[in-house]
Amino acid sequence: MKKILFVTSKHPFPTDSNDGGDSTVSEFVRALGAYCQLDILCFREYDSNVKVPLVHEIFFQHIDFANYDFYSKGNDQKFRVRLQQADFSAKKINDLAGNYDTIIVQHCMFILRLADFGKDAFRKIILLPMFTGMEYLKSQEYVPHDYILAEKKALSHVNKIITPSNAEGEILISEYNISPEKLTVIPRSVSEIDQKFFKPCSENLQLIYIAALRSQKAHPDTMKLFERVKKFIPSAKLHCVGTIQDKNLFEECIKFLQTKNLMNDVFFHGTLNRAQINYLFKLCDINISMSLWESFGRGIFEGLVAGLPTIVPERILSVADLPEPIRPLTASCIEEMVNTILRLYEDEKFFRAESSKGVLLRKYLSVERIQKLLRDTILLN
Repeated sequence: MKKILFVTSKHPFPTDSNDGGDSTVSEFVRALGAYCQLDILCFREYDSNVKVPLVHEIFFQHIDFANYDFYSKGNDQKFRVRLQQADFSAKKINDLAGNYDTIIVQHCMFILRLADFGKDAFRKIILLPMFTGMEYLKSQEYVPHDYILAEKKALSHVNKIITPSNAEGEILISEYNISPEKLTVIPRSVSEIDQKFFKPCSENLQLIYIAALRSQKAHPDTMKLFERVKKFIPSAKLHCVGTIQDKNLFEECIKFLQTKNLMNDVFFHGTLNRAQINYLFKLCDINISMSLWESFGRGIFEGLVAGLPTIVPERILSVADLPEPIRPLTASCIEEMVNTILRLYEDEKFFRAESSKGVLLRKYLSVERIQKLLRDTILLN
């Protein structure tokens, strides 16, 4: 039986969090845990005695690699701290590497300095990039040049990468000079979503946007979009679901809503559990995203699987991986997105056709299909 080490700073146990990274950890544990000896190296503060189903042992390192405190700073400090922490994570991985056949690393930040300890551990690593520096740049974050140089050095030694989209794969090829042979594209699964197909759009239109509030997700633009929708549908409401990571952007949104007298029409729900999200999916009519970039975009696909017509900006290239008949709608600008929302609101046949895409998408991104792809890629490697 293979011995596998999973390296992460996300929740190592099943959680109701709607964070994409947390969901990915749960997915890999469920896919692999019964077929190998799976251990976790977790850079996060937790009770060291916690037990996780299907996980043999967890090695907690009580150090914060999330760095959420820096999201509101509007500078590159988050990445500076990651560079400072890189020696610590690299040494821990290198110390444990000899005990494992495979090491799955959930984010390039953990291996930025691994080459300083030699290249033996790299032969065992399967990397889940989980946002590269170039992707952070696309998301309007400040990324220091030396962080990207450290990424390029680390990535040059990695032999296998699992990415959730061809969009991220193209960045790895074009910006990091990664050979396509090293890449395997496996999307994330979408599960535990209640479906509600062919429910007519309600007269009091309800929009939902699932995304942590940070620069990448462009919430200020979402507020502008909603203001325009309200001019045509005065009773419309907007539900924003996700952790508020950038307090400055949140304040910007609140000031805009106060100025436009929309405070009673937009709801910031914060982090919700799966039952609460399913409740909102049943309540709402249309799922939207205004994100600047997605390596996958779990909230986009969850809404579509729930049976909500879904609209995203054209710049979100990850949706192009889907077969064309089940892709979400795309728009080139806010005005086009507003027009598409109005058409869905007014045209029941169009609304029903978009809602029905979730039936096929649920099969395409099923837990069973995705977990088998992961097992075949990792265990048969």
